[in-house]
Amino acid sequence: SINRNALLQLFKVCGKQRNLSNAIRSYSDPKGFVPKNKCIAAAIIITMFSKCGALGQANAIFKEMRNQNVVTWNATISCYIQRFV
Repeated sequence: SINRNALLQLFKVCGKQRNLSNAIRSYSDPKGFVPKNKCIAAAIIITMFSKCGALGQANAIFKEMRNQNVVTWNATISCYIQRFV
């Protein structure tokens, strides 16, 4: 079984490679991996989807969160800035 830190590192690598199919496959395996109140993990996943060009999925992660904070807001805003600049 893979631990949470290893999975977060995998998400970072998928984002750096801009490999959407691996990103989706990696994220879809751990059901409920990102509790709605885990901002750092959510920010990593938002960034991963953004770098892969999947803004809809990045935005869905953000919207599912109960308590967005400066970390998740920054990740989400950065998604749109990178996409449209």
